[in-house]
Amino acid sequence: MRRRELLSTVGVAVGTALAGCVGSGPDTGTGDDSDGDSGGSEDTSTPATPSMTGQRLTELDECPENGSASVAWGETDVTVTGCLTGRNGCSVPVLGSAEYDAAADELAVTVTTEEDDAGGACTQALTDLGYEATMTFENGLPDRVVVTHETMGETTTAADASR
Repeated sequence: MRRRELLSTVGVAVGTALAGCVGSGPDTGTGDDSDGDSGGSEDTSTPATPSMTGQRLTELDECPENGSASVAWGETDVTVTGCLTGRNGCSVPVLGSAEYDAAADELAVTVTTEEDDAGGACTQALTDLGYEATMTFENGLPDRVVVTHETMGETTTAADASR
């Protein structure tokens, strides 16, 4: 029985013939036998997007122009200084929301008012309320900031700033 010898020979011949087909491909003639890795490191990661790490609002004694706000970009934070109207002497400014939209690279800040629970008597007159809101970021700062005031049932845009 020479079948085993025949199958062995055919197996070796087919294996040898296919060895060139499963190799790394044709020689491009560059003279470089490396696998394409130059040994250096390539940074293929996408750059980190800014993310908000903190927020606070401080009431100010002084109130610049009522209904307005200004925006300043620092190293790691965005500061909004503004003035809105309170319903009475017990109204205080509060940070309603501060939300960063990474897709639009925009920070939306809403400042509103609430009644202070100090328990004292309140003047029954409209009051200008100064504030400074600071939002802290890591990995950069937003390019655009929109500041909205919500007070006495009205919503107005106090600032729309880009850097």
